[in-house]
Amino acid sequence: MTDLYTLLYLSTLTPGTDELVVATIARRARVANAALGISGLLVFDGASFLQRLEGPHDALSRLVQQLRGDPRHVDMDVLCWQPLTGARLHAGWDLAYHMVEDADHALDRIRGRRGDEALAAFDRLASSWDLVG
Repeated sequence: MTDLYTLLYLSTLTPGTDELVVATIARRARVANAALGISGLLVFDGASFLQRLEGPHDALSRLVQQLRGDPRHVDMDVLCWQPLTGARLHAGWDLAYHMVEDADHALDRIRGRRGDEALAAFDRLASSWDLVG
């Protein structure tokens, strides 16, 4: 059994919060994630966050508690929380960041999905993006 898990969640930027806060979130998360052995990808469409994280179970558990208490976003919906099968998808990235155009409704393709179905939908979307960690 592996101690590595994957977490996928959606949340919404708290109304009235400046979008510029996302750069601060990403910068601080890179440092914290590196120290905790967490890797991942944060996607933002101007209103909603989609984040996939991979790492040790205990570190991700603590991070989820921090995220739930973060006032910069609301309506956190955990779509997937399960043991990681295979290699990390984002092994070299403490936190990659990608901005999508809201007009694409990309994040809507993930909403309502759970578990492996949510991960597969995320992977399909991520494969169409030019990502740099």
